[in-house]
Amino acid sequence: ATIAMEDKTFYANPGGINVEGVARAAWGVIRGQDEGGGSSIPQQLIRNVIMSPEERMERSYLRKLKEMILSYELTRRYPGVEGRDKILEWYLNNIFYGHFAFGVEAASQAYFGKSVEDLTLAEAAMIVPLGQSPARNPIDQPEEAKRYQGMVLDRMYIEGYITAEEAWEAKQQELQIAPVRFD
Repeated sequence: ATIAMEDKTFYANPGGINVEGVARAAWGVIRGQDEGGGSSIPQQLIRNVIMSPEERMERSYLRKLKEMILSYELTRRYPGVEGRDKILEWYLNNIFYGHFAFGVEAASQAYFGKSVEDLTLAEAAMIVPLGQSPARNPIDQPEEAKRYQGMVLDRMYIEGYITAEEAWEAKQQELQIAPVRFD
């Protein structure tokens, strides 16, 4: 679901750079419209783990170039499907999902009170958008979270990860949100 939403070329993009996303973002800059970031999963990992908070917030071509160079080096050091799987694992384990949850396992526990491997398709699709917008979570904004869950399921269908029936069934599933904990 994360790949479908954030970097559909993740396993195939050259050097960890989403060329299509970069082109879309550049075209948006030329037209004076924000067309989205265009950062690949490796670039986002680099930004979140290696760069300082100040550098992360900086919107510059130099920062973007640095992300691309370091993404290229990361994918060079971790080649092939195994390398991409490792990069994805690191990415999923470092994202902030809201409610004190850093990493997908912590998010699964925070929102559903269970381990990530026990999530249903509907629950996983609810968590994915929180990596980009943690405030749109099922505790604080349940209607927005449900809307974004539907967008994830639609994208997964479009990208061929699930069938239309699986998407429809997941959208219908009633989710049990775990009570908020502060232990």
